[in-house]
Amino acid sequence: MIKRWRLAASMLGLLAACAGAHAQVAILPAEGLAALEKEGVTIAATRRCLGAVGIGVAVREGAPLPDVSSEAGLKRALFDARSLTFMDPARGTSGKHLDEVVLPTPGIPDAGEARTVFAAKGFDAP
Repeated sequence: MIKRWRLAASMLGLLAACAGAHAQVAILPAEGLAALEKEGVTIAATRRCLGAVGIGVAVREGAPLPDVSSEAGLKRALFDARSLTFMDPARGTSGKHLDEVVLPTPGIPDAGEARTVFAAKGFDAP
């Protein structure tokens, strides 16, 4: 039996989808696997890392390219940006990483609700 989950599925929805299922392999972000392990759906000792996901930066056509090659450059780019768009932290791991790790870094300006538009799914950019 093969079960497919959308990457943006909530962990509770994922656990509900797995109830009674007997999938042989689960391929998910680490936090999803941890939730399944906690519920006894998968075995922690069998977990293996398959890879890492990169997070990139893009700008609108005609906008100046920011220098994000250093922490100082990223801070300046975030400070200068009139608006920011990234994955809703409640829906995806890239947004969660930005919200919990990158943006709280000292010297990085508060994104602020007025400047931030959360994307609902990958490749959404208003």
